[in-house]
Amino acid sequence: MKLSFCIFFSFSLLLAFELSLDDEHSGQRRDGSQLWDIVFDVEGLDDMDSLEVDLKAFTQSGEELTCVTLSGDYPKIYGSGKKMIVWNIGADEPGREFYSDSILIRLTLHEPGVNIGWCNVDVVIVFDTTASMLSSITNAQENIDLFTDSLEASGFDYRLGLVTFGDGTNFPHGYDMTVDSDEFHDWIWAIGASGGGDGPETSLDGIADAINFYHWRAEALHIVLMITDADFHELGDGTGFSDETPEGVLALITETETVCFIVSPDDVTGWLSTYCYNWYLNFTSASDGSWYLMGTSFDSIYLDIVTIISDFD
Repeated sequence: MKLSFCIFFSFSLLLAFELSLDDEHSGQRRDGSQLWDIVFDVEGLDDMDSLEVDLKAFTQSGEELTCVTLSGDYPKIYGSGKKMIVWNIGADEPGREFYSDSILIRLTLHEPGVNIGWCNVDVVIVFDTTASMLSSITNAQENIDLFTDSLEASGFDYRLGLVTFGDGTNFPHGYDMTVDSDEFHDWIWAIGASGGGDGPETSLDGIADAINFYHWRAEALHIVLMITDADFHELGDGTGFSDETPEGVLALITETETVCFIVSPDDVTGWLSTYCYNWYLNFTSASDGSWYLMGTSFDSIYLDIVTIISDFD
């Protein structure tokens, strides 16, 4: 069985340490005991320094596994050197077989008493994939690693989802978010652009469907990032493409406490109507999110979103 790791850590500016995974000695034991060893090296801590340890495990489909039977260097580590946590997966998940799927381990180290804030963050990117969006899609793809790296560096326990739309909405990877940044990278790079050019798109439905159909964690901060260069279809506009009204989407965003970020043209330099532009602004301002002008580089957008998320209590 393959064991893959995603390591999160947070620390005070007074402490500077390095954390590295020992791949050679990490993984499931081959003696039939169903014990897992998570081995890592810590450098830069004095002998009297200690860090609290939080460990979570997930299947590649995003299911969180029970991690109660942990021993070794848990729930604290002391000083530098090689550390090992032993996980009894047989006791925590009896009767289950994991050899065919990889398991993702998330290890968080932080100072005792430090409140690491909003640790759980679910983010769904809602992307207009019509032909005119090609340059924006490429820019978002080229900077997606920066986004996930920034989430990890900030210590967030994150999950990621993707919705695409044109004259309808699509969930190309289902309704479960991924906990694997490499998998999400592949999702984003698989996006193509085609069709469109005939006016409004179903951006309202993209936002609403993302909120209604994705499997969000109740304890997580919910983030939607919607990107479009067009006006929106709405219920009753005569096309039959949309099931939503802007008033209804605003109410949904507010009721679910979803933070909405939008990238679009404005009504002066772009080809967006004042009506749709103002609604896009309403969605972001009502949810404490932000609006960004189409053409803004995604490196700054991604970093700004991570910074804003970090400020939430």
